[in-house]
Amino acid sequence: MLDRHWARVIAAATLLCACNRPPDTPDPMVGPSVGSIDSCYYFKASVFDPDPGKEIELQVDWGDGDVTAWLVAPSDGYPFTVSHNWSAAGDYALRVRCRDFQGATTVWSDSSPFHAAPRFPGRLVAARDLGDEMLDCVVLPGADKAYASSRDHAQILLLDLATCWPDLRLPVGDPGFEPGIRFALAPDAQSCYAACFHLGKVLVLRTSDHAVVDSILLDHEPVGVAVHPGGEFAYVLQWSDSNQLVVVSTADNSVQAEVTVGRRPCRSCAFTPDGEHAYLTSEDEDVAWVIRTSDHAVVDSVRVPREPRDVGVTSNGRYAFVLSTWNHGILSRIRTSDNALLDSVVLGDAALGLTLSPDGEYAYTTGTNRDAGIWLWVVRTADGALVDTIFAAPGEVDAPGVAASPDGRKVLVTTREGWMSVFGW
Repeated sequence: MLDRHWARVIAAATLLCACNRPPDTPDPMVGPSVGSIDSCYYFKASVFDPDPGKEIELQVDWGDGDVTAWLVAPSDGYPFTVSHNWSAAGDYALRVRCRDFQGATTVWSDSSPFHAAPRFPGRLVAARDLGDEMLDCVVLPGADKAYASSRDHAQILLLDLATCWPDLRLPVGDPGFEPGIRFALAPDAQSCYAACFHLGKVLVLRTSDHAVVDSILLDHEPVGVAVHPGGEFAYVLQWSDSNQLVVVSTADNSVQAEVTVGRRPCRSCAFTPDGEHAYLTSEDEDVAWVIRTSDHAVVDSVRVPREPRDVGVTSNGRYAFVLSTWNHGILSRIRTSDNALLDSVVLGDAALGLTLSPDGEYAYTTGTNRDAGIWLWVVRTADGALVDTIFAAPGEVDAPGVAASPDGRKVLVTTREGWMSVFGW
């Protein structure tokens, strides 16, 4: 009798195993494709077993070496939520697989991509009221120093980012003359170009001793300057309805060409990392012009929100960002491969400054917000999302100066009411 009983049990188990159908291979997980390190993100995985009523488990490979234990999940395709955070920046491939109670295991699903952006310097580490009406700024590499323009004193300030104090004041005009300086650092950082609006010329500073070694006289007031990534020439934008773009040879600082771009003055300029194109903003025409640098010809244009002021291009060359200042500060993201306007994010009441992190992961903008001081907005470039809003300084007047250090570990903000604020890790 006992032998017959066990024979029936074994036969039933054999029949059950023979009838068991393995679970379906899961679909790719659903969730965000972009995020930041040290933040928790949630994803949904759906698994299905053709044999109803069976217990099923799933396992997730997060792409960073971390694979979960087997987790009990619904077998009817109802989404199961899992979460993870990444400690290192990078691109990851997320996969999921499942198995039933008899051990029948599927292959891994197709991967879901996730990009984890690095940390950004969002902690205030130093600040001081210098009493200077400061406009643009640029951080020098390796020395914890920066240039900033003092509008009311007609000076270029050499700022120490550790002490928040000027080590040097370089006169560039008569006090009260308001030179209106915009800076551009050469790729080798050996020189810095300073476009001085009311002086009608561009000064060339030697960064080793901060001496003015040359000046470039223009027909009209310069409002912006950018140096080509190869270092062979610079683009200077002058306040004119024609010949707005001036091409300057950096070998001898001579004017090589003047180019008409649109019908109104241009405001800002940024090169793509490969140096093949440049983006120029025209504040009065609400457009970003695309210039082919081989012959300095206009090859495309992108309609953007009203009064575009500043422009920057990410270090990977994928996106150009345009900051428009009408009504609210609006930061727009352009895909450089086809110059399509992807999205725009509304910031505060008035945003004027724009800079991009050296790794291309973040855009930093500054301005006022509802008369509640000066703020630093941090936008993730991969998806155009506003990820942080940080109080930068007291005041009700805009902050046109913002610059990231070449190593990406610090961000400097300068305001028209005299404050300089330094952010770090």
